[in-house]
Amino acid sequence: MPQSSPQPSEIERALRRIRLMTEEGQEENVLEQLDALHTEDPQMQQEIIFIRAWYYTQKKQWHEAFQHLSTLYNPQSIQNDWEDTTHTERERRAFYLVWLGTIAVNLSRYDDASRLFTKCLEILEMRRVHLPKVRIKALYGQAMTCITSGLNAVAIQHYQEALKVCAKEKLQQELKRDFANIHYGLADAYRQTGDFGSARTYGRRALQMYVDLPDRYFVCRVYNLLGRIAFQLGEHQVAAEHIMESLSLAVLEDRVGMKMINFVAMADVRLAENRLDEAQRYCDHALETAEHMQDDHHLWGMMYMVCGKVAFARAKETQGEEARWLLLEAQAIFEKAEKQLTQTQAAAHLSELYGRRAEVYEAMNQPEKALACWKSAFDVSTAPWGAGWYE
Repeated sequence: MPQSSPQPSEIERALRRIRLMTEEGQEENVLEQLDALHTEDPQMQQEIIFIRAWYYTQKKQWHEAFQHLSTLYNPQSIQNDWEDTTHTERERRAFYLVWLGTIAVNLSRYDDASRLFTKCLEILEMRRVHLPKVRIKALYGQAMTCITSGLNAVAIQHYQEALKVCAKEKLQQELKRDFANIHYGLADAYRQTGDFGSARTYGRRALQMYVDLPDRYFVCRVYNLLGRIAFQLGEHQVAAEHIMESLSLAVLEDRVGMKMINFVAMADVRLAENRLDEAQRYCDHALETAEHMQDDHHLWGMMYMVCGKVAFARAKETQGEEARWLLLEAQAIFEKAEKQLTQTQAAAHLSELYGRRAEVYEAMNQPEKALACWKSAFDVSTAPWGAGWYE
C-alpha cells in the first residue's frame, strides 16, 4: 500500500529543515528531499518550487533558477530587457533576489520577502552595480512587506525613495505600471497611518494612472482602497459608492477574489452602520464567492475576521441562549481566520485577530483564555520583523 501524502503542515516543517540546511551549507541532499515532497495543495506546490528556485540561486545556477522562477512569475515584469549573459554575478544575484522576493509576497511569505529584498538592496548599494529598475522594484516590494508588519512609516520612506529613483533616472514613462503601483502603495500606507488626506491624494493619482494604462483590475482595486479610506473617515455613503463601483468592475472582469474582497468591505461598512442583517448578507455572499476561488490564506483569513466581527456584534444585540450561541459562532469563525492567517506572515492582521478573540472570551466570561489571546496579540505585534527563513 502506498504511503499517504504528508499534510501541508508536515511539508511546511520539511521545507523549514531544507531552508536551514541550505543556509548552513549542508546542501548535499536538498534536491532529493524536495523531490520526496508531494502535496495536492496548490499553494504548497508553489512553495516547493520557490524553495527549489531559491536553492539554485544560492548555488548561482542561474539557468535552473530561471526555469523554476519563470513558472511562478514573469521576469519581464521586473525588467523586460533583462539578459543574464550581459550582467555580472552581483547584478544577476540582485535580479534573482528581487524576483524571489516578489514571488514570496505573492505566497504571503512577507518576512521571507523582506529578507530577500533587503539582500537585494544591499547588493545594489555596492560600487559598479547600477540597476535602477531592479532597485525600484525592490524598494516598493520592501515597502509592501512593511505594511503587512504594521511598519507604515518605514513603508512610506521606501515608496518615496522609489519615486526619487524614478525621477532621477527619468523612468516615469517607461515604468508607468510601477509608477502607478507606488502611488497605490503610498495611498494604502498613508491610510494606515491615519493621514487620510495624503492617502486620498495618492489614491486618486493611482486611479487616473490605471485608467490611462488602461488596467481595469487595478482600477477595481483602487476603488476598493478609496472606499476603505472613506470608511475610515466615517463617510459611509461615499465608501459604499466606491466599493460598489469596485464590485461592478470585479463582476465585469470576473475577478472572483475582488468580488469576495468587496463583499467583505461592504459587510464592514454595514457593520459600522449597525445594519447587521445587511452585514450578515454580505458575509454570506463573501463565503459563497470564496468557494469558487483558489485558497488564498491571507484573503480567506481577512474574510473570516470580518465574518467573526459581524457574529460578535449580533451577539451583543441579543441575550440569553441566542447570545451565547452567537458568541460561540464568532469564536469558531475567528478560529478559522487564525488557521488561515497563521499560514502567512501578516503580523499586523494576526495581532488584530488575537485581540478580537480576546474580546469574545471576555464577553463569554472566560478571563484566562482572554488573557492568553491578549498575550498572543502582543507577542505577534512585537516579534522581530523580517525573521529568518526557518523560525
